[in-house]
Amino acid sequence: MFPIHFAPLQGFTESAYRLAHSKFAPGIHTYYTPFLRLEKGEVRAKDLRDLQAEHPYHLVPQIIVRDVEEFNLLTKAVTELGFKEIDINMGCPYPMQTKSGRGSGILSHPEKIREILDAINQLSQPAAEPATDKSPKFSIKMRLGLTSPRGMPATATAPERGSPRPHYASSAGWNPAVQGCTRL
Repeated sequence: MFPIHFAPLQGFTESAYRLAHSKFAPGIHTYYTPFLRLEKGEVRAKDLRDLQAEHPYHLVPQIIVRDVEEFNLLTKAVTELGFKEIDINMGCPYPMQTKSGRGSGILSHPEKIREILDAINQLSQPAAEPATDKSPKFSIKMRLGLTSPRGMPATATAPERGSPRPHYASSAGWNPAVQGCTRL
């Protein structure tokens, strides 16, 4: 049986919901947080409190960034709290995020994606001693394109539905994702 991953829903699946869900509906392999983001150059305190709450289940923080600087700040904040896995949101279709270049808005800036991937590669270099390796593992949730499913190479770990415009009007784009992954 495949493990079940619990996707976040902004404003609903914060720590209290996840805790109750894990208690009354066990069987989820991994819970993902709603995305952490910067506000006025700082990690939102509300997001950090959500990560620090009790979580007797496997929890992976999700971050949303517009560039490598935001990536570095959020990654540092998350790893300082002891998390070993981080999911990067490159799929959010919400206009407030896309207009600022976050979520699926970053897809039109491949150079920024490359800088983030380069930063991940730097963080993923093995330590001299395996016991001291504190490199987090990364996953990326992304759309297959900004305005159409063919607009971006398929490297998604969890493709979101179609393109962000209109928000959720199309079906999940699994075929291009599977085809792209088999090419990698």
